[in-house]
Amino acid sequence: MAAPETPPPRIELLRGEHDRTGFICGKDSLDQYFQRQVTQDARRHLATAFVMVMPDGTIGGFYTLSSTALRLGDLPEDVARRLPRYPLIPATLIGRLAIDRRYQGQGSGSLLFLDALYRCSRSEVASFAVIVDALDDEARAFYVHHNFLPLPDSPYRLFRRMSDIGALFRFRQDRPCALSRPRIENFRDTRPPAVEAVIGNIPFADIGYDHGPHRFSLHDYFFAKSVDALAPGGVLALVTSRFTLDKADGIAREYLAAQADFLGAIRLPDDAFKDQGTTVVADIVFLRKRHPGEVEGHAGDWLNLSTLPLDGETRVNAWFAERPDMVMGEFAIGRGRYGRNTLKVDAPADYEDRLFRALRSLPEGVFSAAAVAAPAVGRSVPVPAGLGEGSFLVEDGAILQLNAGRSSPYARSDDHARRRGQDRPPACRPYRAARPRPRGAAVPE
Repeated sequence: MAAPETPPPRIELLRGEHDRTGFICGKDSLDQYFQRQVTQDARRHLATAFVMVMPDGTIGGFYTLSSTALRLGDLPEDVARRLPRYPLIPATLIGRLAIDRRYQGQGSGSLLFLDALYRCSRSEVASFAVIVDALDDEARAFYVHHNFLPLPDSPYRLFRRMSDIGALFRFRQDRPCALSRPRIENFRDTRPPAVEAVIGNIPFADIGYDHGPHRFSLHDYFFAKSVDALAPGGVLALVTSRFTLDKADGIAREYLAAQADFLGAIRLPDDAFKDQGTTVVADIVFLRKRHPGEVEGHAGDWLNLSTLPLDGETRVNAWFAERPDMVMGEFAIGRGRYGRNTLKVDAPADYEDRLFRALRSLPEGVFSAAAVAAPAVGRSVPVPAGLGEGSFLVEDGAILQLNAGRSSPYARSDDHARRRGQDRPPACRPYRAARPRPRGAAVPE
């Protein structure tokens, strides 16, 4: 039997039984408002407050909504000229939004903000835009990241049109929005349901994780687990280091290709994430999971490598050798962060134009996700709490492995034996967890 799943946080109306006393976000004005003033504003119908309740019952964050209005002249000219000449334009105000410092840096702010936008878009009261008031430069950058625009004469008051916000949640109107139940969990231990799309930027660390009979690097593990969770016909777009496609060991790519079609990949310049403090060649990889029995339909060769003529030694994925239009710049050899020669991609002057052309060249109309049946439950064997994904168990002389939170018979793959130089399953003891093994400094694979 799988270990009990930690329930996700829930977002709900603020009520009297919610304990606000321990909430500290680090901004005195927001802390004092939440602890002393918010319930008074709610009683007077000046604002409606919502809270993110964590699994242990603590308050992880809050935001407030209220009606407001904008003067027509406050809006940018190109926006105002499309509106009737009313002196005031109705809008919705997200007056305050804060995350307890215990949960900052985990994506909780974006999840809470998206929940607020979803509620705004679902309101039956007409509203032209959502308005936010940034407390400082950090908050302003957060809202700009979510495509809010500053008003011309008030740089810390930002807006986004409700029509744009509504489009965010119009993708599948026949399905309820799940944003009000965010999952803040360790990706290794989480057991996601079937999903229709995966979009993200994979974190980097020089560690590996067991995934069934395989042991994958962190990047490959994210790809494998994401593709496993995709519903047939679902799509994936992930930003990853170039080694997902360029490394000589193609086991991970073969694992993905067995389930999903390669739609294409775009190689970004090595300074694409310079503003985030890193200089590295990265790719955006696009996949689509096939339906059962569907014939493979890869956009090109992405399982093999080709040697660049630059030095006769550096190898890159065959996709980029055959499709230079999907490389956002020119390949070059330069000095890497550790003083070694490394592959670089020099950004061209028309970088943005090339990127948009590459995106437009990707296949269209490929999404066809449908509901799938829940996976079969593995053998009912008690699993001690704390065991991680890939841990081995011994039951009645049989070797079982914890996979997606369930125990199933261990199956050795050919690449597993080749990598470990052995023809037998790895030695294991009852209930011994297989832990990630760091391999030293964080260097490219």
